[in-house]
Amino acid sequence: MPTLHEYLGLPNPELDRTTLRPGMNTLPVGTYEIEGVQHWDDFTLETVLNCFGDILGRNFEAKDLHHPPPLPQHHRRLTDESCVESILKKHNHTIIDRALELAQSRLEGRGLHLPISMSWGSLADVQEDRRLRPDWAGTVHRGLPPYENRVPGDTKPSSKWSSAMKDSASVSIQEEYWKPLRQLLLYCVRTNTRYGYIISDAEALFFRRTKSQEPPTSLSASRARRQPPPTHNRVTSLTSVVSGTSAMSLDSSGSPYTDAGNPDINEAPLEIAIIPWANAGTAELTINLGAWFVHILATSDISVEESYQPLGSWRRIKDGKGHWCFQQEGSRRVSQTLPERGLLIEAAP
Repeated sequence: MPTLHEYLGLPNPELDRTTLRPGMNTLPVGTYEIEGVQHWDDFTLETVLNCFGDILGRNFEAKDLHHPPPLPQHHRRLTDESCVESILKKHNHTIIDRALELAQSRLEGRGLHLPISMSWGSLADVQEDRRLRPDWAGTVHRGLPPYENRVPGDTKPSSKWSSAMKDSASVSIQEEYWKPLRQLLLYCVRTNTRYGYIISDAEALFFRRTKSQEPPTSLSASRARRQPPPTHNRVTSLTSVVSGTSAMSLDSSGSPYTDAGNPDINEAPLEIAIIPWANAGTAELTINLGAWFVHILATSDISVEESYQPLGSWRRIKDGKGHWCFQQEGSRRVSQTLPERGLLIEAAP
């Protein structure tokens, strides 16, 4: 019987990108300053297995796994974003969402926000302005939509966006790299979450937000304005975007909250992890496993902090009966003893 890890390691379909149309990405609704990007050090296969190896190693009957139907060649010949999204919905979403569903019975009792699903953005936030709605949403589906979105995601064709654009010698090509990230960051600010992702027909980029140590209130009054990297600007007020009324930008806000009621934090560089479309099997991170992992992480705390404890590390806590035990960062798994080779991040009192 296949394991959940093997299921999430199924190869992505081979695609014909020769007819993909090039072009520029849509301008974000307003802009948001991104201080840069840096490697997300603990978004690794080792970390995923450390946190959830017990769940990923579980065997399932083939009938319990939803396998995507084979895609005919004419459906694998891409022309634009809608073609890419069709592939993702037919293939990747089928696997990721079923794997989330199968895992959640093992996650109950950990104080997580369940059940979570990889869903369409329209199920989380119905906006008249389509530019304010992400393509994907990690939804906690209780009651009726709109559901809470804990992981916004966007689809991009590789002809318009790739992670390699960041290091291009062309400033205009670099700008195409930052446009979707700024838009996605705006989604995250609106929904108060630390996680987001961009997925294309060639790769996926997952990110985690962090905040600067500089004070969050009255940014312009508390410090001199930083000179952002070229083309990285502050977000315009959501009020002015949606209703056309004028309002102060985040940078000049005298309140620690934006128009949408989200903490007006001072963003630090995004931590990013990139997974190629071609990755498959259980020896490397795949896009499906990465998406599954970030959705599970988002069932826990999604507040944006200055730093985070290493995923997979352990801290000593008291259980509901007042007994000392150990809880793992990321999975919230509890153990009565510190596992062998477990990293303890807080010394015992």
